[in-house]
Amino acid sequence: MGTAGPDSTDGREWMQDQGITYAPFGELCGQCCRGMPSPCTANKTLITGDLVTSIGKKYGKSGAQVSLKWLVQ
Repeated sequence: MGTAGPDSTDGREWMQDQGITYAPFGELCGQCCRGMPSPCTANKTLITGDLVTSIGKKYGKSGAQVSLKWLVQ
């Protein structure tokens, strides 16, 4: 959850008026187990899933690094 106030629009209306695609912030691994008992592995497929970890293993990188590279490209 963000820390913006209840009246926050994140500038969405202005961006739409300017023709800018609105993309809200999302953590790399979803909720990352906030408020859940430990150990928690929920919502971490993007950084610990089979696909990203197998690609990472091939190139000596972590699943998170592979995911970040994919997001940037």
